[in-house]
Amino acid sequence: MNKYDNIAEYYDSTMKSGYYDYPKEAQSLDSILKGRKKLLEIGVGTGLLAEKLLELDPSYEITGIDFTPAMLDRAKARLGNRAKVVEGNVLSMDLQESFDGIYSHGGPAGVCRVGKDYHLYSFLPNFEDTVKMLNNIACHLVEGGLFVLNIQAE
Repeated sequence: MNKYDNIAEYYDSTMKSGYYDYPKEAQSLDSILKGRKKLLEIGVGTGLLAEKLLELDPSYEITGIDFTPAMLDRAKARLGNRAKVVEGNVLSMDLQESFDGIYSHGGPAGVCRVGKDYHLYSFLPNFEDTVKMLNNIACHLVEGGLFVLNIQAE
């Protein structure tokens, strides 16, 4: 059990109450991916964004990884057999496959805009772990694959 297990119960209602516009986020991500179909969502949570992507294009092959069992239970219920959901950690994941695109939307990493500047942020405890995560992500991308981070405005 980790600290996120305790929030799984109310996570969806919080995230869907206007914090994110998931249909719009999915449309933006779909346009960025430009035909890349085999995807990995790191920090999939309860599967809210994966669900909207699959509604836009059911041909997406999505694998979602998260380290919170209670969140994954909700993702499995939401996504059914339309996506693969895996319990794991981005620092140690070894999925034995490569992806056309990997994305993080409120997961372990993102970009924050402050004024005119953009900063990489990570929920990992230290810089070394952030570098390890980025290297691990790169190892799971096909050549020419795309890593997409969400941008949080001020």
